[in-house]
Amino acid sequence: MRQGFSVVGVEISAELVGIARKDAEQQGLEATFVEGDLRELDFEEEFDIVLNLNDGAVGYFETDEENHRTFEIISRALKSGGQNLVQVPNVLYARARLPQRSWIPSAGMVELVEHRWNKGDRYMEGAMIPLRFGEVLEGLDKRIEFRQRLYDVDEFREIYASVGMTLERVFHGNGRPKEPTESQFEIFVAGRKG
Repeated sequence: MRQGFSVVGVEISAELVGIARKDAEQQGLEATFVEGDLRELDFEEEFDIVLNLNDGAVGYFETDEENHRTFEIISRALKSGGQNLVQVPNVLYARARLPQRSWIPSAGMVELVEHRWNKGDRYMEGAMIPLRFGEVLEGLDKRIEFRQRLYDVDEFREIYASVGMTLERVFHGNGRPKEPTESQFEIFVAGRKG
């Protein structure tokens, strides 16, 4: 965009695609936005980098096979030598510190987030409850449930290898390469194709 890159954003929610288009337009940025299910994309060696930030559909499907397909599609979309950067919750943190509740403040609202760890199937489960300032607990009926499969570094390594990629580095939230510890909520994983 501003640095001369061609950008394509993919999102299943029409509402969120609309928000992204509006934000890009307001900032004078050119980008293409695709409304669609990640599992149905047919990009073939088109991208130098694929970003899965803020989870980016990693682990949200019902089965390990469907979740694995996410990485097949990422690999197919990347050019040889292309990179993938994934930002996801850290399984070590989930095992050691969940359940928990947290508050995320933003302009005009606060979001209550509940997290639980299901050790039987390695899913983090919970809900997000947006509360807009000025509402009297009316937001409690807007509960958004979620369920996400979490992976450790060895699982990422195996998944990448199975789709023709290599896990290159794992980053701490500050951008420094570091193996995950149970004290960090999320990790960044970098892989390369070919």
